[in-house]
Amino acid sequence: MRIPGALYAWIIAGILWLWTFWACAGEWQNTDAYSYGFFVPILAGYFFWRRWPELKPVGISDPEASRAWGLLLLVRGYRDWETDRKSTRL
Repeated sequence: MRIPGALYAWIIAGILWLWTFWACAGEWQNTDAYSYGFFVPILAGYFFWRRWPELKPVGISDPEASRAWGLLLLVRGYRDWETDRKSTRL
């Protein structure tokens, strides 16, 4: 049984979303200024769901270039996260 590429993308996006949610939850829970943070992902999901019919599929002309850009964004995001994590250590 083969799993389509779109399903992999949704699974990866879901894992990253849960990871981000978990990483932010402590700040949202312990800081009064950010206590609304738990509602932001829910609200964003609602807006995404409402606009879903208006979204049009994008044709990928060069899959290799798309993979390269995706990898570049992942590496850049990880590098920024690692830099921020190191700078907040005491």
